[in-house]
Amino acid sequence: MDIFFHFDQYLIELAQQYEWQIYIILFGVILFETGCLFTPFLPGNSLLFSTGMLVSSATLNYFTLIIVFVAAAILGAIINYMVGVYFGKFIQARGWIKPEHMERSKKFYETYGDQALIISRFMPYLHIVVPFIAAVAGMDKEKYIRYNIIAALLWVIGLVSIGFFLGYIPFVQEHFTLVLTIIIGISTLPAIFSFVTNK
Repeated sequence: MDIFFHFDQYLIELAQQYEWQIYIILFGVILFETGCLFTPFLPGNSLLFSTGMLVSSATLNYFTLIIVFVAAAILGAIINYMVGVYFGKFIQARGWIKPEHMERSKKFYETYGDQALIISRFMPYLHIVVPFIAAVAGMDKEKYIRYNIIAALLWVIGLVSIGFFLGYIPFVQEHFTLVLTIIIGISTLPAIFSFVTNK
């Protein structure tokens, strides 16, 4: 469990040990973190933030990170969607979900699907579940891919950049876990606000 609370320290060791191969490792982590329902334990927000901090110490390259993370996030979400499409057909064929429930879900994603994809991207685990349900509910593929790309760009550039700029501050370096918790808490505010205003 220590690796999840002090991931920046492990990243430094990995970056020094594997050099350019670290980007392949990071790509794989985000790919599985966003594309697999069974790996919610993998770091997402914390990984982006902590790697951003390492950019400030010249351990990693900012632009390479952005490209690697965005590509992994987009591909992972597309894989998640494709799995959802398959299981959606499987579930519907066996009548496990009532047609009226499917229709209700479809209407929800037609109306709020773009907001759900973008907001959930910042929410631990929800950013794995929402794309899957969107596929099961039959959300339009082109619309999904379009907002998946937007969400990935906002998520990656936002958290990596925050980590980069705050990484120079001694307090952040000394209280990494506390700052990360606050950042993740703030990232959930849009979802809370959206829920309250649309309730």
